[in-house]
Amino acid sequence: MIRPSRILSYARVLLLAALVIPGCDGFTLPPIDDILNGNANENQNDNGNGEPTADRVELSIYATNTNGASALAVRPSDGALFAVNSDGLFGPIGENADLSAMTPFGATNLADPDLFDEPQSSFALAITEDGTFWIASQCCVTMALVAPEGGDAVPFQGLFGASEIKPETLAIVPEGFVGPQIQPGQILVGQETTFSRLVAINAQSDRSVLDIENPTLATETPLNREAHFLVFGQDGNLYSSQGATGLTEFGLQRIGPDGTPTQLPGALGAAADCFIVLESGDMILRGALQTSPTSSTRGILLYLAAEEEIVVGTSLPAEEIDEADDMLLTADGSTIFLSLTKRDEIVRVRQMEQE
Repeated sequence: MIRPSRILSYARVLLLAALVIPGCDGFTLPPIDDILNGNANENQNDNGNGEPTADRVELSIYATNTNGASALAVRPSDGALFAVNSDGLFGPIGENADLSAMTPFGATNLADPDLFDEPQSSFALAITEDGTFWIASQCCVTMALVAPEGGDAVPFQGLFGASEIKPETLAIVPEGFVGPQIQPGQILVGQETTFSRLVAINAQSDRSVLDIENPTLATETPLNREAHFLVFGQDGNLYSSQGATGLTEFGLQRIGPDGTPTQLPGALGAAADCFIVLESGDMILRGALQTSPTSSTRGILLYLAAEEEIVVGTSLPAEEIDEADDMLLTADGSTIFLSLTKRDEIVRVRQMEQE
């Protein structure tokens, strides 16, 4: 979960935060009326309409001196956390780790022009079941692969045959998600464009690459399939987002196994650089919500699936967040990690007790 740097053509840059929710069965919100009336917590934020919302999460530092690490992933075999920055691949990363004092696990040659055209500072990372590390940057069609035991990265040039997509986000297809083209174990590669491209890498076999069709393009009402960020939720579905939006645009989608995108109801005016999805379908977004032609709320947004609405969670100062930050949910659903590139930290956030 997983995303490189992007050269945005948007007028708005998203500045966001993230959180950790204990337990694997969702999270408890105060009543919506309490949120809107400001009774849930003394620490309030403006939701863009002058109505207060409650601060309900707290950040705790997990690792420091990350040198702007912008890509996080968990190794399937043991749940170990890894991150990538311009110095290489780091991990396993334990609590209170100082990445500046760690020896890179591999990929210390990311500045090699055979990998990327020039040195990069923002990456995407995926780790397959066999332990191979896949590193990408939106600058280039070439990806970088690191063996399970570490060492130098080697180039992967298979994307040159797939519309020369430049990866913006990576997601590994889980068991149970099967379509005409999409199969478990593949790496989905997305790039946000006018009609965002999506390809699949058969990472566990011959590493062949195929374009994933968007069936709506053959209809009278074609729908842009978003690919700013891709993630599989605990509910087994594939979700996507766009990075900037307007009052009349849906910023969140569900993508079916056949590649068909569906707008999420209640997500008008929303956008997300990264997010996770709980088993209930509720979503934790590091995103923005356009509330008027001249106003938007940025920070942690909570998409409530049952209510089909988005409420504001909390925010961080603009100088502490960046569109290259990344978020992931651990396999057991107990922890959400967030890389804060501007703070050179990986943080863990827990839900605050509600009075």
